[in-house]
Amino acid sequence: MAKKKKAKSKATKKKATGRKSGGRSWRDTIKEDYAKKQERSRGDYWNFPDGQSTIRLLPFTHEGDEHVFVETFTHRIEEGDATRMLSCPQAECPICELAESLEEDAARGLRPRRRYLANVIVRGHPDELKIARIPVTVHDRMLDYLEGDESEFCPGGLDPKKGHDFRISRTGKGLRTEYACIVVKRPCPVGLEVKPVDLFDRIGYAKEEALREAADKLSKLYE
Repeated sequence: MAKKKKAKSKATKKKATGRKSGGRSWRDTIKEDYAKKQERSRGDYWNFPDGQSTIRLLPFTHEGDEHVFVETFTHRIEEGDATRMLSCPQAECPICELAESLEEDAARGLRPRRRYLANVIVRGHPDELKIARIPVTVHDRMLDYLEGDESEFCPGGLDPKKGHDFRISRTGKGLRTEYACIVVKRPCPVGLEVKPVDLFDRIGYAKEEALREAADKLSKLYE
């Protein structure tokens, strides 16, 4: 019996590693799969990279009113080694309902994370418009400069000719990621003719079936 088991194992190994002459190895194709996974996780949004970035906020028009930011909420679901992001509709969300039924320590990880979307030009990449995900801390700091106690350092606001850029630094990884945001005091023009996107048209929520499925799986962890 032991010999048969060994022979079967060898045959399986040959099948798993064999490939036609000139064909690509699994390591080549797995790189493509990983790149596709990264692209899916980023979606159409630009995220602040490690280090320093300089951006210009661009207001957009929605139903006759000018806006700069759009608020979004996202559930971060850990599934083994993978992370699944589900946009929360806020109302009648199965994951939020599950969180409300749990003790505070357990519920904290299930509540949606607040983020903001904004049209930006990333200095150093002036060829196209980016839709950026703005962390809460960066968003609040920008508000301080645009309208709050430190608006004296940003007198031009977001004027296309005499407005100001923002410089954001990102350090750390995962839950230890930290952001710092300062205004560039010297005013400058946008410098690029682009039409900002109506971000209210870009907000999409996860399907109810996906939210329900995730909530059912999570609930079994707390039974």
